[in-house]
Amino acid sequence: MPGMEPVRVEMIVAATIFVSFVLRYCNISRLHHSEFALKEGVISELVGI
Repeated sequence: MPGMEPVRVEMIVAATIFVSFVLRYCNISRLHHSEFALKEGVISELVGI
């Protein structure tokens, strides 16, 4: 994948399988995607955006 570090390319399949497992195990049906860092996501949740 152009522009992506080789180690990340190697991990993407395993990470996808892991995330899929966690979502099913925890019965999570939707995710909220943020284009910002985790701290901005937490702030967004705290202020109710």
